[in-house]
Amino acid sequence: MKLRRLSCLRSFRLKSILTLLFLTLPVASVFAVHPFNQEHDEKPIELSGFSVSESYEISDDASLDLDAPILKKLLYRVKRTSPETRNKYSQYSRDVSWRDIHEQTSDYRLWVFDRPARLLRIEKHRFQNTTQHEEIKGVYVCHCELPASNDSDSSDEFSKRITVLSRTVPSSLSPDSDLDEPIRITGFLYGRTSRANNSQAQPEDAHPVFVTDGLAWYPTQSSANASTSLTQLAKHGLDIGLLDSVRQNNTKPLGSKDAEAFFQFISAVKKMESSSAPQGESKLGFVQIMQNANANFGHFAHIQGVVRTCSVIPIQHSDIRERLGVTEYYQLMLFPDLDGAKVVINSKDGEQLDYRKFPVTVCCTELPPGMQPKDMEKKQFDIEGYFFRFWKYQSDKTDAVNASGQVSPLIMAKLPVEIPTKANQLNWILTIFVVTLIAGTAILLWTYRVADRKRETPGAEILSSLPDRIDLAGIDES
Repeated sequence: MKLRRLSCLRSFRLKSILTLLFLTLPVASVFAVHPFNQEHDEKPIELSGFSVSESYEISDDASLDLDAPILKKLLYRVKRTSPETRNKYSQYSRDVSWRDIHEQTSDYRLWVFDRPARLLRIEKHRFQNTTQHEEIKGVYVCHCELPASNDSDSSDEFSKRITVLSRTVPSSLSPDSDLDEPIRITGFLYGRTSRANNSQAQPEDAHPVFVTDGLAWYPTQSSANASTSLTQLAKHGLDIGLLDSVRQNNTKPLGSKDAEAFFQFISAVKKMESSSAPQGESKLGFVQIMQNANANFGHFAHIQGVVRTCSVIPIQHSDIRERLGVTEYYQLMLFPDLDGAKVVINSKDGEQLDYRKFPVTVCCTELPPGMQPKDMEKKQFDIEGYFFRFWKYQSDKTDAVNASGQVSPLIMAKLPVEIPTKANQLNWILTIFVVTLIAGTAILLWTYRVADRKRETPGAEILSSLPDRIDLAGIDES
């Protein structure tokens, strides 16, 4: 009886263990998949504001629903992010291949990606049932493809198509027209969807979808949309799409709204070998800049004037230093020679200010060799660079008349070139004259001395005139 009870007890324990094992297998399987993946995935998707469980609400391989609430929520989220944070979180996906993005989309959903692409077409979609208080009322559907590449990651085994849902696009790129522009996308991987608008779409028709705040545009050829100056700046890293923010903030104080464009301008100019004008393009002068204050952003400019002040501006923000490579720049306040003319500024509040001397602000990345900021002051310089925009700052003149501020054109340049003044030129001419006079006198004295050495003394001349032999025969000594 005791043996039988022991046998039953062992059987019960064995069944309990087996039951517990089978009951815990699904739970263990869940924890094997989700907790560890959640711990791994939560950080890369943190910027999206979504949790891992919320990310699974987005389905793949279906028609794209442009009015989905989750998509609108993601657009608002990406709008609140900064270039610094997007760059920081894109480091998680730096080594993820296009193949992984296409074939393992759910594993990288809502990660931040920073990748080049080619823009083929833009379509504008307006959200349904929007109110006038909503800031985002639609989205741009950008049809793109992978850039040409020879590596296996861009093979024909999967679709090269990409759809980018962007809150904004560069104003120079028209919707509903064929394009072929190099761009860069920095945003969230939303999912994988079909190009077809029906439920019969095949898996091979599917392609990745990204959500971004805007498209970074780097034109390589000049056109009606991009001048030679802009392609030159784009070649050295300036996102030409940022000119929209520059245009919107023209004549306003420098601030955060176009800070990214400001530092990208400086970074691009710094990378150039020189500030020489792009081939085939005219230069903006002081008059052209002043007459067209609302245009010519990013155009090449050429101005001469006297530097009143020169200040070194160190960059404290680590993101700008590391991401754009700008650690400092120099700010010059330069006054062109108006040749007796005056500049009249009419402010929005009706005030009129007359200037016999008008300031031009120059931000340059280098100073002439051997010169310090103090050495630049009260000297005349030749400036070649790129017009950024007009900016406003407080000055004694505007404060005296209670004006809102002083406006000044802002030019980005690499290296100012000193122009010798008339006084310096006169001193140089006098120096050359004195040196020439001294040298001529020295040569004259040397010539006279050499000639004098060759002349014989009177005694030597008499001796040299005597015959070799004197015959005294026939002369009576008495």
